[in-house]
Amino acid sequence: QWLPVVAQYQLEFWTAGNKLGQVRDDYYWQSTGEQAFYLPWNTCQPTPASGDCLTLLANYNLTSEAFVMDPHRLTVKNCTQWAPHICQTPLQVFKTQLCLNTSAFFEAKIPV
Repeated sequence: QWLPVVAQYQLEFWTAGNKLGQVRDDYYWQSTGEQAFYLPWNTCQPTPASGDCLTLLANYNLTSEAFVMDPHRLTVKNCTQWAPHICQTPLQVFKTQLCLNTSAFFEAKIPV
């Protein structure tokens, strides 16, 4: 549920999902090599002929009153198409330290 808040008007993002060279219609997470079993597909998807990679795509309606986006769902695309990307990673907490120098100071972020 964080995606509509963080990227309110961004319609599409690359994910780490792709076929990893497989001929079948199975998709894998490139970051782990694990097969992707939960795939919330967009309407009329998957269409393997469209490509080998997965994007999160939000359908939208534009009216005179509002711009309304549907939730992002997976869509098969050609891997060379441009789109911003998102990554799933564990949350890392940092603390900020001040580093003094003779002519300046710097802030350093140290993993906790």
